[in-house]
Amino acid sequence: MSKEIRELLYQIRLGEDSSIEFKQLIFKANKIQAPNKKSLADEIAAFANSTEGRIILGVDYIEKSLFVHQSSNGYFYRYGSAKRQMPPDFLARLFQQRSQVRIIYFDEQAVPNTIFSDLEPELYRRFLPENEQSERTKLEKMHLLTS
Repeated sequence: MSKEIRELLYQIRLGEDSSIEFKQLIFKANKIQAPNKKSLADEIAAFANSTEGRIILGVDYIEKSLFVHQSSNGYFYRYGSAKRQMPPDFLARLFQQRSQVRIIYFDEQAVPNTIFSDLEPELYRRFLPENEQSERTKLEKMHLLTS
């Protein structure tokens, strides 16, 4: 097996990331049905705006990704043969599942149903830098508060 083929198979096993996209080729009669021109053009444009990128055609089985992926229209998931917009609770669970590989650490996850007024100023103020930003902005920048 050549070095190029070994590297390609290794990359396929690693899965998609910000610099590589896999596309399954689907034929109907003698014409390519998928990926469609518009979808492929979007991928090419995205990579052209980045520092690098490769699209590998003909990959029809990929292991579950380590990342949560978002298109320009939001987060989607497959439901039967259709795509659906992810509801917030579904998205939160997906991020939690993927955090098992330490993409989002447990202590960086937002506490559900908590608002800014629930926080006790005497406990968090000692961590805030001295500047003219609001306390809320400082907490958000430090990832101690989320919107």
